Parts: sequence; C-alpha cells; structure tokens
Amino acid sequence: MLRQPLQGELIPEHSHDLFTVFNELLRTEEMAPLARSLQRTTLATINGYPVVIEYNMGYKALLDAALSIYERKIRTIKSVVPATTYKPLDVVHLKVHEITRAADQVSRFSYRVEQENVPPAIQNLAGAVYVPSTVLDKRSMERFRLKMPLKAGLSLVCEFYRDADLSAEPVRQSV
Repeated sequence: MLRQPLQGELIPEHSHDLFTVFNELLRTEEMAPLARSLQRTTLATINGYPVVIEYNMGYKALLDAALSIYERKIRTIKSVVPATTYKPLDVVHLKVHEITRAADQVSRFSYRVEQENVPPAIQNLAGAVYVPSTVLDKRSMERFRLKMPLKAGLSLVCEFYRDADLSAEPVRQSV
C-alpha cells in the first residue's frame, strides 16, 4: 500500500521525474535565491551554438519588447527601400561595457541596452552573456548577434557591440 505524502513531500513510490524533483527543490526557502536568479537566465543561440544570457527584466518585459518590435516591423515593412534591407528592423542593440574571460574558456560580456530606438518595456535592460571562446573569433568579438527564443515563432534578436572606450582596453582575466 502506498504511503500518502505530506504536503510538498515527494516519496519514491510515485517515481517523479528529475524535472519535478528539481522544481520542488527550487520552491524551498534555502533555494529561493537560486530560483530568482534562474528566472532571469535563459539559453540563446549564436550561429546555432548555445549560450547563456542573464538579464535584469522579467520575462513579460522581454515578450512585450519582442511584440512591439514585431508590430513596428509590420507597420513599416512597406516603406523599407531596397538599400536598407541589409539591416533588419527587429534587432535590439546592446552595448558591451565589460568583457571578462574565465579560466574555463568562457567569456562574460556585461551589457546594457542602447537607448536609441528601444521599446519602452526594456529601456533599462542590462545583464551578461556567457559565450564559449570557440564561438567568437577576433572579428566577431567586436560585434555579434544572438537569437533568444521567447515563445514558439517569436524571438528577440540582440546585436551586441563593444563600447568604443572598451575597444582600447584589454580583456580582463577572471581568477
């Protein structure tokens, strides 16, 4: 006979999957800081390679921004002349203000949103993106794009570029 679990208790007889166990652990008081951090972390891709991005906004703000960019693109699509079609209209520009290279061949790019032509929902967006060193070459360290999937068929495309002041400084090594 199966024992009845107490509220919030997982018992082996119910053979929970790892995802269920992980979610239950994140709901505990001890794991609350980790849970808050994970809510502001997501996977994105650069040329098909996975990267981790942290941001200081809620998911809804990112979704609102993507929808407003999509709406703006739909409204202006008829007025785009062929000479400007090389530059997509649905890109959020993010300025990298610090690069730290970790010992495990991962670079941490600290960024903040460029204030020009940005949706109001993300005008204070900032955070960090963690990129394996093998993904970016010297040229793409200056400017690169990533695609952050938000919902099926809706992504936020972000273009990162180095701050002009940062280009003269060497990349910091993390200890």
